[in-house]
Amino acid sequence: MLTDYLNQNAFPRISDIGRRNVEGLIYILIHAEDTASMIKYIPILKERCLEGEAEWNTWAMLYDKLRLLQNLPQLYGMQSVFIDPERTQLQLYKIDDINAVNGRRRVIGLEPILDPETITFIMKD
Repeated sequence: MLTDYLNQNAFPRISDIGRRNVEGLIYILIHAEDTASMIKYIPILKERCLEGEAEWNTWAMLYDKLRLLQNLPQLYGMQSVFIDPERTQLQLYKIDDINAVNGRRRVIGLEPILDPETITFIMKD
């Protein structure tokens, strides 16, 4: 299990295992929805980002996923939620303020959100 590995080893750097593998580990943390692990690794990953050893976009995804799980507004606008029972329509999860979100996004190199009300339609087989 990932948490067993991480409890015995430092969170790896891009220079250790490659960009794609570091992103994969962060995606596992995001989808595991283990808030204790998220709280533990968010500051570590921020340090990795500052070193250039992790990507800001995946850090922001993890940060906002934690906020979603805590029922708090997200700060970077990286998470969307289904808005219909059929799970075919996604919309940006609640944010605190679009201007503040876009300011924070700009600082870490992300494009601004133009319309937080946009609905994305998902095709189902």
